[in-house]
Amino acid sequence: RALEHVGGYLICHDISERQAQIHEGGQWFRGKSFDTYGPLGPWVATPDEVGDPHALDLSLDVNGERMQTGSTKTLKP
Repeated sequence: RALEHVGGYLICHDISERQAQIHEGGQWFRGKSFDTYGPLGPWVATPDEVGDPHALDLSLDVNGERMQTGSTKTLKP
C-alpha cells in the first residue's frame, strides 16, 4: 500500500566524479558527494500524471543526441 501515500515523482540525476573515485581507491561515496551532484526536478509529477511507476520509459539526451534509453521495468526492487 506504499504507493497510496506517494505525493509525487521527480527525476534525480545521479552524477559521479570518476577521478575522485579512482583517487580514493574506487570508493564510490567520494565521487558522488560533491555539492550539486544530485540535481532534482525541475518538476514534480503527481501519481495520476505518471501512471504505473514500474513501466516508465527513460531517456537521456545531451546536446540533442540520445545517449541512453531504458525503462523502470528493468529496475530491481
